[in-house]
Amino acid sequence: MSQLNNLPAYDNVFVGRSRELKALRGLLAGTRLLTICGPGGAGKTRLAVQFAGQVADYYSDGVCFVELAPVADVCTFIQAVSAAVGTREQPGADLVATLIESLGDRQLLFVLDHCQGLRGIGADFLERLLGACPGLRVLATSREPLGAPAEVSWTVPPLGYPEARPLPPAERLLEHEAIRLFVERVKETEPDFELTLDNAPAAVRVCQQLGGIPLALELAAARVGVLDIHQVADRLEGRSRLIATAGGDATLQQTLRAAIEWSYTLLSLQERTLFGRLSVFEGGCTLENVQAVCASDGVDRDSVAPLLARLVERSLLRVQERDGAARYSLPDALRAYARGLLDAAGESERTRRRHAGHYLGLAEDLEPGLWGPSLVDSVDRLETEHDNLRAALRWSVSRLESNVSLRLGAALWRFWEVHGHLTEGLQWLEQALALPAGPSAETLARALDAAGNLARGVGRYEQAHAYFERSLEIHRRLANARGAALALNSLGMVAQFQGNFRLAMDHQEESLELFRQLDDGPGVALALISLGTMSELHGQRRRARDLYEESLALFRDLGDDRGVASVLNNLGNVTEESGDIAAAEAFYEEALSLFLALGDTIEVAACLRNLAIVKWQAGAVARAVELCRDSLRLFHQLVEPHGMAACLGLLGHLACAQHDYERAARMLGTAQALYQATGSAPGGSRSVHQEQAQAVAREMLGEEGFAAAYAEGYTMQLGEIAAYTQSKGTKVA
Repeated sequence: MSQLNNLPAYDNVFVGRSRELKALRGLLAGTRLLTICGPGGAGKTRLAVQFAGQVADYYSDGVCFVELAPVADVCTFIQAVSAAVGTREQPGADLVATLIESLGDRQLLFVLDHCQGLRGIGADFLERLLGACPGLRVLATSREPLGAPAEVSWTVPPLGYPEARPLPPAERLLEHEAIRLFVERVKETEPDFELTLDNAPAAVRVCQQLGGIPLALELAAARVGVLDIHQVADRLEGRSRLIATAGGDATLQQTLRAAIEWSYTLLSLQERTLFGRLSVFEGGCTLENVQAVCASDGVDRDSVAPLLARLVERSLLRVQERDGAARYSLPDALRAYARGLLDAAGESERTRRRHAGHYLGLAEDLEPGLWGPSLVDSVDRLETEHDNLRAALRWSVSRLESNVSLRLGAALWRFWEVHGHLTEGLQWLEQALALPAGPSAETLARALDAAGNLARGVGRYEQAHAYFERSLEIHRRLANARGAALALNSLGMVAQFQGNFRLAMDHQEESLELFRQLDDGPGVALALISLGTMSELHGQRRRARDLYEESLALFRDLGDDRGVASVLNNLGNVTEESGDIAAAEAFYEEALSLFLALGDTIEVAACLRNLAIVKWQAGAVARAVELCRDSLRLFHQLVEPHGMAACLGLLGHLACAQHDYERAARMLGTAQALYQATGSAPGGSRSVHQEQAQAVAREMLGEEGFAAAYAEGYTMQLGEIAAYTQSKGTKVA
């Protein structure tokens, strides 16, 4: 895992909070879970980000920011944290355990923002994570404590402002943080504004009436220029009197609500309408998203851009650039208020339906790109909109809209697979498939295929088999030959994983025949590589190579770089096993360059290991060791134990070639422990290599010496393996 630092950047300056920053430093030194509490608008997120940036140098592996405002269940919480640190879900493995292995003893600070929806339900996850990862500390923000053991909570105070009269001189007023923030934010829209003897009393009144709440002060500052500062103070005064009579612990929330209401009343009718409709978005939105979802009664499409700009100017909406495009979002407190407005206007259901329809269209438009040269771009766009896609799924499932939820799941499964959201995706599809019948048989079959692929991905082979069998039956009933061919291909892969190679071969043969009858290039290419793999497993190398070469030509014609890279890697395997080392190296090199461009780390790791083998066979042992260490490092980061085991077994053989027999025995012992832990074993020539290395090491060390070194390796911990991967090697990813 490389050093992380994904803290959000802000366009405006951070003001004050020196006492609070010092207090946080002392508190975090004494706890591993510190929660900054306070009402919406109190400045929790901005303070947490500023503090994390100041202490980042104390964490050698970095700082990881995780936005949790849209998250309300433990599964999505775990997925969000895992995705933020780049941990992929592994088939059949507990994601929390995988995350723990990935983090190990790394020195990291997690900043978990907007945790209020996780109070209580996320405590067990955090306790398990902190208990297993000694180098991890968590800084959370929430409206209230999370309820986790050993948690220390701290309430962020309002910004300070002068309360007594007479007022100090204007220059002294800026020593008060609320005054300074208010003035700084006014200057963002009125650069010539200065605090003077004439306007200072009004500025003080604004800060007093708004209780030093940062968001409220920003809303008021945004109105200076449209209104005179004295008018701003006067219009707030009546509202502040009402709040003062209320008393109790809710005063700050009431103050903020009053400031929001006041800002809202100053909006035009169109601005108010758009403000309420924006509350349906989660994780932000682009201009195009807003036009598609919100441009209806009272708001035309062409007016959306200027309306958004005015809401930004009034501090009711935030805008950040992401991937070259402006992305808009409502602060948490403002989004809650806007959601209430939408409900009160009776527009919530209609707007959420438009939202779900828009994101269904987006997912289906991007789905074809998940299979070709635009894979990376398509996945990145879907990841950016993942929270909105989750919101669409949540709405469709809650409203029993099975057509929407099944179509969304069918369109998104490949994205979930590529980005490691397998369990979450499968859960969404399971919920959708459990809804009352309604969608077409074709939609149902596609959703079953999607669920089967995700179930296979997490190692639930019986469940995957049932989904694919049901899908195959529907496709055959509909006379959908392509759908049947895909289902057969998937059934073949499941049979292969279950060890039924004869059945797997039969399914793949039938799948290929159907695709050929349809003259379906992508389908034929897919079936060829699947059948080639089965042929290779049966020792039919000549046939496997022929199938791979035909598949390669098709994938090249289709411009499918991922397909090309996969076939090249397989061709490398079969030619290496046939003894054609030069050809194998060329195949692996080209596959590696493509996988690097695609950002597919697990395939990069596999290619590096394969290259290490051919380099060793060509006599370049030192280079082979470097490549194998790099492969091991990547597999370790991905917490992929089978890949780690294969690397360690190869390193054992390479150590023998370098006459370091004790190291060879240790590496072989660790490899065996990992193979046993995963219930797997090295296959083909890899198994022969490992057996040969064991025989050589045993002969050179003697039975007793070999057994001692082997046992030492067998009990090696993952942290020790990680330390080994820090040895000098070529850094390729």
